[in-house]
Amino acid sequence: MIEVKNLTFSYGKDTQALRGLNFTVGNGEIFGFLGPNGSGK
Repeated sequence: MIEVKNLTFSYGKDTQALRGLNFTVGNGEIFGFLGPNGSGK
């Protein structure tokens, strides 16, 4: 299992792409991150 808690990502001093992201990927699950280019994935 993979568990992510309170993930943040910023580029530069003023651009915060992610704030407080939480998710869990269980055993045997397939998980993918989709989003536009530059969204911090």
